[in-house]
Amino acid sequence: MKKTIVLAASLLGVFGAQAQTQKGNGILSGGIGLGYDVQSVTNANNESFEVPSTRPQINVQIGRFVADNWLLGVGVGYSGRFTKSLFNPGNKVSTRDNATDASINPFFRRYWSVGPVVLFAGAGVETSLNHLYRQFSSNLRYRNTNVSVKPTFEVGGTYFLSNRLGLQGTISGTSLPIPASTVGLGLVYWTGASGTGRTNAETELTTTQAGNWVIEGGFSHNFIREENINSNGNPVRNINQLAINASIGRFVATNTLVGVGLGFSSQKEGSTPVSGPFQTYSVSPFVQRYLTSRRLTPFVRASVEYSNSGPTRMDYRTHSLSGAMRLGLAYRLTNRFLIETALASASYQNLWYDRSNQSQAANLSARLGSGLSVRYVIASK
Repeated sequence: MKKTIVLAASLLGVFGAQAQTQKGNGILSGGIGLGYDVQSVTNANNESFEVPSTRPQINVQIGRFVADNWLLGVGVGYSGRFTKSLFNPGNKVSTRDNATDASINPFFRRYWSVGPVVLFAGAGVETSLNHLYRQFSSNLRYRNTNVSVKPTFEVGGTYFLSNRLGLQGTISGTSLPIPASTVGLGLVYWTGASGTGRTNAETELTTTQAGNWVIEGGFSHNFIREENINSNGNPVRNINQLAINASIGRFVATNTLVGVGLGFSSQKEGSTPVSGPFQTYSVSPFVQRYLTSRRLTPFVRASVEYSNSGPTRMDYRTHSLSGAMRLGLAYRLTNRFLIETALASASYQNLWYDRSNQSQAANLSARLGSGLSVRYVIASK
């Protein structure tokens, strides 16, 4: 058995920086998560082998303006993986595989107002601890501990969406110049009595009105050729990989989107094996409700997914049934575009091959951070 437990916004407005970056205000971003999963196999004698795993996670950044435009803050990170193998009867522990990563990063930033955004540059010092412990038997164990200290540098900007929320982009690194590849984008919560000083100008938009459609999807195709040259000849191995996914939804009522997603993937070798190509099919109905008609609005989404995968010429198939709930924020950018992000999510999955080999998964998470998506809406005639 297997069990596993894991913000969209936008823009507009011109304002002064002193209201946002004045002494006494502050910022908060990050998230937390907890995962737990168990895989188990049961034999004909009703004896089982189980591998439970727990994965806690936290990543939080908090700061306060100690003077106008000057912020002092600290980032704290922690993630863990704690896995053990159990044999029944007796739940005897045979092996352990534990990993822990922790970090702390005090930092400072200087802010400037440039048009409709505030820009910043900053630096800090990060100290991190990485610890790995593995137990293969009562007499065979392995430990590894690594402690590192390094500088951090960042530049970025924040665009305010409401009195408390901003869309923040950063480029960060551990040396100068900062490599442009380390780009982050997410939401930040503004604390303090004055907040951001931003008020949303409400405009009548028809993005989520009844009758509109949302059509999304994509595909990929890969061809891989492998040659193994040796004294026995030059055998060639050709692999074709194809993946297609599509989703269609309709606003059956204003602010209520109902739809279904379909997926297909296939991997086939040139010398078709007896088992045939490995293929996966999936179907996922969903419903999404935008809770208000304001430009910046929370939403809830519920979905269910079934998938079936395995070789086409064999009876051995894997079945998966899962459900998910998500709470997020959406910003109506125009009549055609929505920007969305997840604030919290919960999911559960049941995976089975046969009655003796099953897994279940559950996932819980909450965060202010990355995961922004842009959705195009097709207007009804």
